[in-house]
Amino acid sequence: RPYRYAPSRPGRPLIRRSALLRRLQRRWDRQLTVIVAGAGIGKSALLAQALDENALSPRGVDCWLGCGPGDDDARRLAAGLADTLGSDLPQLHQPGELDPTRLGVTLAGDLWRWSPRQVCLVLDDVHWIGRDSQGAAVLAGLGDGLPANGHIVLSGRTEPPLPLARLEAQGRVERLG
Repeated sequence: RPYRYAPSRPGRPLIRRSALLRRLQRRWDRQLTVIVAGAGIGKSALLAQALDENALSPRGVDCWLGCGPGDDDARRLAAGLADTLGSDLPQLHQPGELDPTRLGVTLAGDLWRWSPRQVCLVLDDVHWIGRDSQGAAVLAGLGDGLPANGHIVLSGRTEPPLPLARLEAQGRVERLG
């Protein structure tokens, strides 16, 4: 996947969607931001613009991971997340069974090392991660263990493979559609 660790850059000028960019700026005030829209609507382009804006006037550090085929696998998804965060997860290189939820919690805990800086994990194309997969369990652990300086943006064509009702009831989710 050519854009695994950075958003793609289209060769043509992008339409600036100011209202959506303002809403996406709130990712720093919420634990989770969810973007769900069909193919070709411009989710990835919007995310790239938001990352560019944050680079000009940073509120925190954005870390990008483009999901793709194979990210149902806990090792592959966790390795991608670890790479984008600059983390070393020794358990990824050990043979045997992994606890995908615990792996996600470990990744979330690693965000503390960035503190007091805010960190936002931006995961694009999360529709590649099946709801009952080990990759979904990694995401669930990541969400459950997220420290106060951590934020997640999940963007895809379908609802992300996470139970969101509790977080939504607590006002910790921003939705863009």
